[in-house]
Amino acid sequence: MTRVLASTALLALAACATGKYPTPVAAPAEQCRLTQDDLIANRSLSWSDFDQRQNTQTTWSALGAAGCHEAAATAYADYLAFGPPIPGERFQTTARFHLGRSLAYAGRTEEAARIIATARRETEVGGLHWNDYVQGTVAFLRRDRATLMARQTSLAAHSGFSDRVNAGVLAGLLHCWDRPYLEAAGSGCIAASGYRAPTE
Repeated sequence: MTRVLASTALLALAACATGKYPTPVAAPAEQCRLTQDDLIANRSLSWSDFDQRQNTQTTWSALGAAGCHEAAATAYADYLAFGPPIPGERFQTTARFHLGRSLAYAGRTEEAARIIATARRETEVGGLHWNDYVQGTVAFLRRDRATLMARQTSLAAHSGFSDRVNAGVLAGLLHCWDRPYLEAAGSGCIAASGYRAPTE
């Protein structure tokens, strides 16, 4: 598959927060061709290679960075079904969130909300309030502003770096309430909300 990768990186999540908020993009469909051979090749990758690295142009990370959100969702759904088992609750829930986020970026809002709702964690380790972030995201997708406000307020009250990063994302969703998730989750909406990213 031939594709020129866009320079825009995926928005950082709590597991690998950077404190920066790049704006997601959507690439033209003709740049996002994904073949059965590509899917089969992905199945041999470790989860970290598929989810977090861009060693090939058909990993979830590479497809998302290129703005190929439909293809990224297709690749992730196939990887979850046929790739190696993902170890541990933290990475399993992150995987479901990432699949849901690609669906949301692609405008498949109802599907995204259903998938992301399954990404809550029974155990939140390291002081991270992950479930607030998951519930706030689902609330945006399901048009529940009161719940989104409550979850953003909760995250913003915590001092952890990743919680503050995720609070910024939810602040952007609130500020750009009437815009698509692809836009509302980006740096422009976060900056316009008045929220400032942590710098540590």
